[in-house]
Amino acid sequence: MISYREDLKSEQNMPKKVITEGKMKRLIRYSIPILIILFQLPLAGCTAAQTPEATPGVTSTLEISATATSTLTPEPTETLTPTQTNTPTITLTPTITPTPVPQVISLDNLSGLKEMFRFGKGKLEEIAFWPDQDTLAVVTQAGIYFYEYETLEEKRHVLAPAGNMLFSAALHPDGHTVASANQQDQKVMLWDANTGEVLRQYNGGEAIDFSSDGKLLASGNQDRTYLWSLETGKLVRTFDGAACDVKISPDGKSLATLGCGGSGEKANSRLWDLESGELLKTISFPGFYDDLFFSPDGRYLAVNGYRDITLWDVSTMTYKKLSGHNARVGGIAFSPDSRTMASAIGYDREAPEIGESMLLWDLETGKKLKRLQPERAYALLFSPDSTQLISMYSGVKKIDIEKNAVLDSLWDFYYAPGSWLPTGQKLLLQTVFEGKTIERLWDFETSRFEELQIAGSSLGFSPDGSLLAALDTIRGPADPYYSGENVVYLYDVGSGKLVHTLKWKGMTSGVISPEFSPDGALFAYGGRHMPKNSPESMNYIRVWDTQTGELYREFNHKGFNQLAFSSDGQMLATVGSTQLKIWDLSTGEALKELFQAGEIDAVAISPDGNYIATGSKASIEIWDARTFEPVRSIKTQALRLSFSEGSPYLFSVSWPGSGFDRKGVVETWNTNLWQRYRSISPGYNQIQINPKGMVVSSARYGQGVQVWSAMTGEMLKELDLFIYHLYYPFSADGRFLAFASYDGTVRVFGVPGK
Repeated sequence: MISYREDLKSEQNMPKKVITEGKMKRLIRYSIPILIILFQLPLAGCTAAQTPEATPGVTSTLEISATATSTLTPEPTETLTPTQTNTPTITLTPTITPTPVPQVISLDNLSGLKEMFRFGKGKLEEIAFWPDQDTLAVVTQAGIYFYEYETLEEKRHVLAPAGNMLFSAALHPDGHTVASANQQDQKVMLWDANTGEVLRQYNGGEAIDFSSDGKLLASGNQDRTYLWSLETGKLVRTFDGAACDVKISPDGKSLATLGCGGSGEKANSRLWDLESGELLKTISFPGFYDDLFFSPDGRYLAVNGYRDITLWDVSTMTYKKLSGHNARVGGIAFSPDSRTMASAIGYDREAPEIGESMLLWDLETGKKLKRLQPERAYALLFSPDSTQLISMYSGVKKIDIEKNAVLDSLWDFYYAPGSWLPTGQKLLLQTVFEGKTIERLWDFETSRFEELQIAGSSLGFSPDGSLLAALDTIRGPADPYYSGENVVYLYDVGSGKLVHTLKWKGMTSGVISPEFSPDGALFAYGGRHMPKNSPESMNYIRVWDTQTGELYREFNHKGFNQLAFSSDGQMLATVGSTQLKIWDLSTGEALKELFQAGEIDAVAISPDGNYIATGSKASIEIWDARTFEPVRSIKTQALRLSFSEGSPYLFSVSWPGSGFDRKGVVETWNTNLWQRYRSISPGYNQIQINPKGMVVSSARYGQGVQVWSAMTGEMLKELDLFIYHLYYPFSADGRFLAFASYDGTVRVFGVPGK
């Protein structure tokens, strides 16, 4: 049974991070490419060492790196055919050398837990030419990758210093030093681009830039901008005012800073004399304006904004607006001769159509010269001879300007985890390749990828691993709110074929609590449907026959939150509002309706079939699963519930208090006496538990992972990782832990075999 769902009510009760509007665009820039993957995902061996020949997107501390893929073509059997695209095929023949099988992770060997695999190169940050002009440097939040520009073959890479992300990065003119800023702690770090060695740290920075002579470093944050001497490491001076971006002019005489702005606010673009600190000019404009760009000759300063560009002529201190894009402007680049400017739109949820996405401008006249590829880009770069344009969005592309054609591209940067296959050692991953989101199933036993060509986003595997459920939503053009059609596709994992289409027309919510029955014969999920002229939505649970694809049962439950199958698959428990409903799946009849004080958020049925547990903010209620009589009422908060293997323990998770920083509490209950056996308070607010009582806790969108024992109450391991979201990390065989890193990579940890 899969249980990847994050309970909706526990999500609603999790603290919310406050983000100033001035930071929103920067957050969108760093997050959207991976959100495109992650928000489609609900929440789950032998290894082989190989020669360091390249597997795109896979690295390993054990030198494991290989790819062999197959293209699988779905064959729909239902009338509704999902929209699909051809999956690119990557063929590599690796040399495989057997290595010891990783140990099953236990509370006894956690001290030996190590990163064994890393999927992806990280979320893209910057692109720049190295001083030799023949090497393209691609900066991601995980490290820097160097490519031969002509062939786009990777020459080498260096990972970011341990425990750090390159949230904002700048390359020193000498090509050997990188400055990176960490938004979490406001630290600016200088490190060696060849070795990854940390050279120096400064305080106070989100945006950074080097002077062209390499002697100064500017770092700005929400309060002010700092100017540092790289020769002495000392602070030269500060400049007042928030700075979401900073740029030093090519001649080293001026400093440009850009206030963050936001809805109903004005962004202040300021130009300062670098030597005296005197403010030379201020231009204010409403809304979001997020990045600054100097032309190579220093005459022009461009500021990207909402569908327009503000172009300063620094020599005359005048400016003009360039309009032509139909969405928020992302990347801007100047040609080496400072006569031409390229611009492209970034992500804009209010303007999903690409439209006038990439344009060339004449700087003297401010007129559009040419419309290029219909591409989005967060960063642009002219080639040294100005004949090509390099764009960066979900990948990196080389574009021939005259022919208006893509010449070559780089992919395999972003990865996000899906579900672990319930049998064997396979992990479903998503990445962007050739501009399309694709599913890849990594086999840890063979060290190979299998490409899965599916529509929609993964919901998880059946217990025997033979079926994969995926979700897609089709909205009606005339009345999109009421005529939405929620579609679940069932795929045969072995063949990759689409076997059934499960349609639910008019559902106005996402899929709630999707679950396969223990034998995989049924697939159930809930949703909300609001009929026209109705003041409130109706809550339904639908159960499908996975062999025929036919609707098997439909139940109504007001305020539905979660469902659970009994271990024999004959009974279904659903909770919502203050009710627990128990259904006989063979007849479709309601066996019992039970009530609990407060809204019920969680339900679990013990593997031995003896108990049903329900949880709310007020209590845990234990019911006899055969007689439906109450067994015990425990006065404690419980927003998630699960039983241990063999049912001797019940685990409950809650988040007492309020605010973003509130921490989770895990309580372990003895099912013989129904007494609290252990209570722990992990240091972070994301929590997952496996049936063996291993607890993984991490910071939401932050740094830090802890591994605890729910049985002993001890914290056994701490990992210095930035976790984006704690999807179910445990592999079915207990040999691996997988984490979605904030930097856009997936890290897989294990205990190497002896």
